[in-house]
Amino acid sequence: TITGVSVFGRDITERKHVEAALYKRDRLLEGLAEANELLLTADIDEALPQALTTLGMSAGADKIVLFENDTEAQNGVLSAQRRFMWEAPALASGSSIVSEFRIDESFPHWLAELHGGEAVLVYAEFAPEPERSFLQAQGISSIFITPVIAEEQVWGYIGYVYNESGHTWYEHDESVLMTAAGSIAGAIAHAQSKKALQRSEERYRSVVNSVQEVIFQTDKDLRLVFLNPAWQQLLEYSPTESLGTLFTNYICPTDRGALGDYCKPLFEREKMFCRHEIRFRTKHGATRWIAVYASL
Repeated sequence: TITGVSVFGRDITERKHVEAALYKRDRLLEGLAEANELLLTADIDEALPQALTTLGMSAGADKIVLFENDTEAQNGVLSAQRRFMWEAPALASGSSIVSEFRIDESFPHWLAELHGGEAVLVYAEFAPEPERSFLQAQGISSIFITPVIAEEQVWGYIGYVYNESGHTWYEHDESVLMTAAGSIAGAIAHAQSKKALQRSEERYRSVVNSVQEVIFQTDKDLRLVFLNPAWQQLLEYSPTESLGTLFTNYICPTDRGALGDYCKPLFEREKMFCRHEIRFRTKHGATRWIAVYASL
């Protein structure tokens, strides 16, 4: 007959902590990989909310918020404007996150660290004032804040928000989430550079299209790849007719041999630009003397 059960027990608490830490690390790394893929393959306006949502879910956060720095021109006050917020439906308490706040007034004790490129982990109940009141007013128990540094400037901040106390942070959390902030900063910097380039190109084309001088570009085989409207005014050919054709087709046949002599120092990089006067033939057979300035 069975008279009882013999049991041998061993404390595996430490092993469980390690397993939990490894599980969370793997989740964060998977989220980081997915976020990076989004940032590399999609437009920034579409990719950024998706990447932040992925990171918030991977970190097990109740909310994730993105704030952008905004220096008010009239008084130099540094404030932060909320640009995005994701909220976990099953976890969040429903409390709202402010849409704007003064950085120096709300986080004075961590301002230097954030603007020095360091992340901060703040527990509301242990935080000094005014941070404690600022966080508790929004139902935040703890928040992990990473600065977003784009082109060597603090563009803004990402906050991983936890409404309930007891969330466990591990050593690898900071490094993974700081890497994510770096990826987001890179995507923002790239988007800013792209927009600046587009604005520059728009201004350039506005000027080029309004001047009376002919401006054109060729590829290395001397086929026309760009023409401004003055080309048609001078030679009577429309840009559509001329693009993709050889530039030399429009030079008087008797002057084509001299063109090679003019351009040889340029192609051999003996000069940065060349200048010459040469005859062009219009669509209807007229001859035009043109002073040409060319550079590689």
